[in-house]
Amino acid sequence: MTQILFSMQGKNINTNDIRYFQKESLGRKNSDHCLLELSALPAKSLNKNHWKFYENHLNLSKEKYLEKRITCFKNLIKDYKPKTIIFYGITYKDKWESIIDKKLTDSYCKDIYYTTIDNKLCIVCKHPVARGISKDYFIKVGELVKNHIL
Repeated sequence: MTQILFSMQGKNINTNDIRYFQKESLGRKNSDHCLLELSALPAKSLNKNHWKFYENHLNLSKEKYLEKRITCFKNLIKDYKPKTIIFYGITYKDKWESIIDKKLTDSYCKDIYYTTIDNKLCIVCKHPVARGISKDYFIKVGELVKNHIL
C-alpha cells in the first residue's frame, strides 16, 4: 500500500521512506486510508489445511467466516464511502466482486483489474507478497488511482 500511496503522490520510492511511513503512518487511526484483511485469521498459506483447526475447535467453516467478513466489508464501505478501494490478491477476485456487487472486468494492465461504482474506484491487484512482483507493478496501481482522482 505504501508504494501505491507514494506513487499517487509523486514521491520517490526508497526503502527508508517506506519503513518510516509504515512505522509512523500506515493504517493509523488519523490517516486517510484503512487496512483490512478478508481472512484475518493466522495462516502460513492459502492452503485449506489451516481451516481444519478452526472447523474442529471453533465450529467455524471458511465459507461462513468469509461470508461474515464480506458483510462486514460491505457495511464499512456503505458507512465510510471511500473514494478508492484496493483489494489485494487475484485469488480472491470473486470475493472482492461480491463485496462491491459488481464484476471487475476492466484491465489497466496485466493482473490489475478495476471498475467504478458511483465514482468510487475499485481495484484488484496482486498481493504485495506475491512472487515475482516488482515495485513498478504497484507504481502502475498508484497511477491508476491518481488518474481517477484527478
